[in-house]
Amino acid sequence: MIRVIRDFSSYGDQALKKFRSKRVIEASALRACILCFMVSLLLTGVSSAEKVSVTIAEDALINGRDIYLGDIAAIESASESVQAFEKSLSKRVQGGEAPLLDKIRKILICPAAEPGSSVTLHSSFIKSRVRQQGVSPESILWGGSQQTTIQTRCTRMSPEELISSAEKFLKAMVDSNPKPGSRFNLQPVSEIKPAILPYGEVNIKVETVSPSSSSGVIPLRFIISVNGRDCEKRVIPFKVEVIREVVVAARSVDAHKILDADDLCIASRDTGIDSGVFFEKSDLIGKRAKRAMPKDAIVFRGMVEDPPIIKQGDVVTILIESPVFRITAQGKAKEDGIRGQIIKVVNTSSMKEITAQVVSEKLVQVAF
Repeated sequence: MIRVIRDFSSYGDQALKKFRSKRVIEASALRACILCFMVSLLLTGVSSAEKVSVTIAEDALINGRDIYLGDIAAIESASESVQAFEKSLSKRVQGGEAPLLDKIRKILICPAAEPGSSVTLHSSFIKSRVRQQGVSPESILWGGSQQTTIQTRCTRMSPEELISSAEKFLKAMVDSNPKPGSRFNLQPVSEIKPAILPYGEVNIKVETVSPSSSSGVIPLRFIISVNGRDCEKRVIPFKVEVIREVVVAARSVDAHKILDADDLCIASRDTGIDSGVFFEKSDLIGKRAKRAMPKDAIVFRGMVEDPPIIKQGDVVTILIESPVFRITAQGKAKEDGIRGQIIKVVNTSSMKEITAQVVSEKLVQVAF
């Protein structure tokens, strides 16, 4: 009985060893198959990496100044195995694109059309450009349209937008704080054509070509930039009317007259963009007319002046002063002078003529 049990136990051990050996062989064979499959897949991917499909679109819309193959065609790997290979490859290549596909997408075809315009290209021209840049067209699977029309995207600036920019600029130039009753009218002298610009962020700078115009026509220069680059400059003349309540002459005023309240009144006038006007009569009372002013004339700053506080022939005190001494002498004014003005004065003691600044009605000071 014991011998039977021993024989049976020995037979079981041998069977278990055979079973384990068979499992090891099968596992090794499976690993070898997997490894061969991976190597085969890798080699297939490498050999197929030179083959891509390019499907040309019937039309395309671009933003830049150049047309690249990737702008006008769908470019992808020719098979799923290649796609899987290039996806795995792209994880190991900084930039995220398989090198070949990236190279093909960046093939320069030709310059783009002007913004808002289009260009039509035939597939034969596209293939010739591909060949010129070192890629064989025969290695590509071509598809899609035989010709493609590429539109260059643009930003269109309407005449209304240009007029609005001009109005905003002129209003700021005329009055930072408009007075009640002020009216502003702006009309272009001739028809304004829209500005067709490259696509992007637009900025407009407006400036005057000449400071003012007696006819009310003001030419403005527009400098239009897109993404920080100047794209267009144009000069547009505008008829400008600025109606404001300003000080005018209530009656004819003679030259050199000291103005009083009866000489002035407030009236609504077209002043243009000239900012040298007065809005309050009190700002003019006591000033002297530099020249004759007809009735109803707008009083501009250049038409009046402060009256002289020293007149020619007046006896004055001449002052010479420093931190350590003060000297005074008597003199006589050789000409009229307002406060702060430099005039000629004669020292009555030495009869020497000097220049001095008007300080007050009876005092002039020599610079020291």
